[in-house]
Amino acid sequence: MFEAIIDFLYDALEIDKSNIIRFSHMLLRAFILYFSSFLLIRFNKRFMGIRTPFNFVLFVMLGSISAVAITEHAPFLPVLAIIFLLIFLNRTISFIEFRSPTFERLFKGKIVELVRDSEIQWDNMKKNSITKRELLNELQSRLHTRDLSEISLALLASDGEINFIKRK
Repeated sequence: MFEAIIDFLYDALEIDKSNIIRFSHMLLRAFILYFSSFLLIRFNKRFMGIRTPFNFVLFVMLGSISAVAITEHAPFLPVLAIIFLLIFLNRTISFIEFRSPTFERLFKGKIVELVRDSEIQWDNMKKNSITKRELLNELQSRLHTRDLSEISLALLASDGEINFIKRK
């Protein structure tokens, strides 16, 4: 009797039973991926706080791989293993960078002076493809001024952020 009612509802609402099963699989996969990602990030605070090229690439890859796993376009367990492998590789590279300044420079690059004693370092600006307008826009955004005479030092960090140090 109950099965007949369910069949009637499926027919009336034009619901395909295979779509419900697929939908429930997607929900379960999303649930597992969400909480496993949460745990990975929870126990690696550096992952969210420090912007590096490796973390950016990792975010993009994890998002793409997770989407494929949720929509059932790839086997779930191998995708979950790949996610853990990528997190492990990111952590290993961070460990190597911590132990070796040479590898840190290789992977993260170096800090570049864009302004020293209120003078623009044009060679460094050119090497990093930063225009004077971009520099002044960042200065205005961060320190609410466009006057370079107020700046002792401007540094391009390895994450692409420009940091300013005011004159005393």
